[in-house]
Amino acid sequence: MVVLRAVAVALILSLPLLTTTWAESGRIKHKRLSTDEQQRALSEAVMNDGSLQVGDIVVTDRGYFIFEGVGEDGVTNRFRAIGNPSTQPATQAGTVKRLREAR
Repeated sequence: MVVLRAVAVALILSLPLLTTTWAESGRIKHKRLSTDEQQRALSEAVMNDGSLQVGDIVVTDRGYFIFEGVGEDGVTNRFRAIGNPSTQPATQAGTVKRLREAR
């Protein structure tokens, strides 16, 4: 028990030294991403989302895409570019319905 107390006291007393060492070394500073880089990274994340279902429409920095399923290799996702769904509701509704029925 005495040894544990001695170790605890030693650790408590060394905390200021440790924080000084951490502060002196500094944190790794990353360059802030530009808006275009942020949009590209978010688009890649959306297009690689494992919860996508056939017929899902995703919006990326390159436009609107409809998810058509997983590729033949079982890893990559297949997408088809589409126009803005809000300006072409009848066309897109038919496309989504056909894709969901094809599952």
